[in-house]
Amino acid sequence: MRKAWKAAENGWRTYLATFATGMGIETAKRLRAEALIHLGKKTDAAALLREDSDAMTALEKLGNQVLADQIEAEAKAAKK
Repeated sequence: MRKAWKAAENGWRTYLATFATGMGIETAKRLRAEALIHLGKKTDAAALLREDSDAMTALEKLGNQVLADQIEAEAKAAKK
């Protein structure tokens, strides 16, 4: 399963590097963040979700911030 998440993360990273602007970028970021979470890279996932862009609606920004907060809280709780 880890191999599949690595492939997904690589695919979304490549997509974001290739298509830095345009439709689908925010969805690609969220999907890459999900792959990062499954790979145990929660800090990287939260940082990616905190990146705002002008293409995002206020609701998308809020949703990403809430999700990033949840990821960081889970990572902090796991360290205890």
